Amino acid sequence: MKIHYFLIILIFFISCAGLKYDPVPGQYIILNAFNGIKNVEKIKVWEKPLVSGSKPFTYINPGVKVKLLEIKGPLALIELPDGKTGWIQKVHIK
Repeated sequence: MKIHYFLIILIFFISCAGLKYDPVPGQYIILNAFNGIKNVEKIKVWEKPLVSGSKPFTYINPGVKVKLLEIKGPLALIELPDGKTGWIQKVHIK
């Protein structure tokens, strides 16, 4: 009987291991260097959501803790450590 409980608990924990963590606006997050293809040295931050031909207004290092303000499709609005806000690719959110 005890083995049945153990197996049920074990199966539960194994099934939870595959769950992906999705941060919500208002949380502090750590920026990830991986952009879906390779690791980057700097993460591009745009003032407005990606507009064709626009250039990033700043760059930020991976591993920096920022506040997530909004998620809009493949983009995320963040508050930088200096208080400025900008858009990054959502793939950079840990």
